Amino acid sequence: MLGSLLAMPILVINMGGEMIYILHQRLQAQNIPEEKARKVLEDVIRTMYTPVFLEELFKPQEMYSNSSTKQIFDKLAHSSIMRLNKQSMEKLYDLMSMGVKYQVLACTCPQQYLQITLQHLDALSVIVQSDAVLPLLSSAISRCINMYTNLSQGNWLLLQQTIFQFFQGRRVKVSLFLQQELQTMNGVLILKNTGKLPFDVDIPGTIRYFENGSVVNTQRFPTAVDGEVTESTQVFDHSSPLGKNMYLRPDAASNNRSLPASFREAETAFSRFMESSGAQHQHHPVDLSAMPKPVSAAADLTPSKKGSGGSGGESSAKAELSVLADLLGMHHQEVGSPTKAEGKGSSGGGLKINLVESRGAAFAKGEDDGKATDSFDIDADDTFIISIDIDASLGAKTVESYMRDLDLKDDAKAERKAGADDDDDLLALMDSAK
Repeated sequence: MLGSLLAMPILVINMGGEMIYILHQRLQAQNIPEEKARKVLEDVIRTMYTPVFLEELFKPQEMYSNSSTKQIFDKLAHSSIMRLNKQSMEKLYDLMSMGVKYQVLACTCPQQYLQITLQHLDALSVIVQSDAVLPLLSSAISRCINMYTNLSQGNWLLLQQTIFQFFQGRRVKVSLFLQQELQTMNGVLILKNTGKLPFDVDIPGTIRYFENGSVVNTQRFPTAVDGEVTESTQVFDHSSPLGKNMYLRPDAASNNRSLPASFREAETAFSRFMESSGAQHQHHPVDLSAMPKPVSAAADLTPSKKGSGGSGGESSAKAELSVLADLLGMHHQEVGSPTKAEGKGSSGGGLKINLVESRGAAFAKGEDDGKATDSFDIDADDTFIISIDIDASLGAKTVESYMRDLDLKDDAKAERKAGADDDDDLLALMDSAK
């Protein structure tokens, strides 16, 4: 499963955690009776982590737009007896989004997104210690660990890119960030370049010399961060404040608790996954002889091939399509050299594709009589070749012409409406939960 389709739980859970932090602080600042404040927070958390909502949230899906995400939290904030006016809701959403944006940017590696997610969930269990809430939070923790500890590095990077795109361009000044010098006056966040490095990353400036596959010498050259960075021995940074309630005093008891048990569980799961996938870093030279050899069709991309017959662009396109044939398991052979086992009338698993109706069928068979056709036979001579008509000079109708003939204007509107309906799945669930 692509990591870009798994970003919604990370986004919603962390922004939801920030929302609870802010509401908790404001309820205390306004001297709301403790029982009523607890009821407000409990109702919001119960709505946010109801099993039906979590089931929908953890389905692989595209990232929601900012407006749709804002509607989710608008409904969540008003799922209790509390009511916020439009200006307060705008300010709440800005604080939530900027808080999470800073945290995801400050993580040294995307795997730490799971750390700040678990940190938020653990903090909520402290803020609202209710028998009705704790099982819901435990279920969310289990879902997060099961989903995100089995992601490859590539999928983590896709997830990171998706979240970065969601927050791109959002620059809201936050007084707390300004006071702590985490933000400039024009809204740009300030990140430090000291501290722990990402897990499994060497200190900059290290050079290793190999001989027969073994390290024979190690040297270092000075860098600007000498003495300011250290290597990490684990994925999670246990000393990191990311995910904790930054609206509490630094000495608050809830921010100085021992590590959540979910951290240990997640780190154990990460270790098992890396061991099983062989992803743990080992220092060894790159064995060039072990690199996969290019497929035979790639030879068509050389300059000498481009110059012989047809334009360079056509030769390049044919070569790429031949590579596609190899990827489909149809091993490239010279035309006219079929295996004896195939015989003249055998289909042999071959495939021919004609992108648009044209004379390409007859052209491919060497029988160009000027008539267009929709289908053609597969000869034994080219059983293993994907043959595609890419000659734009044959006078065939263009794809653009076909699209105009189809007149898809109404269908496009219906698709946009359907897309909008998909974005409202979580919102509809929350409407029904009221």
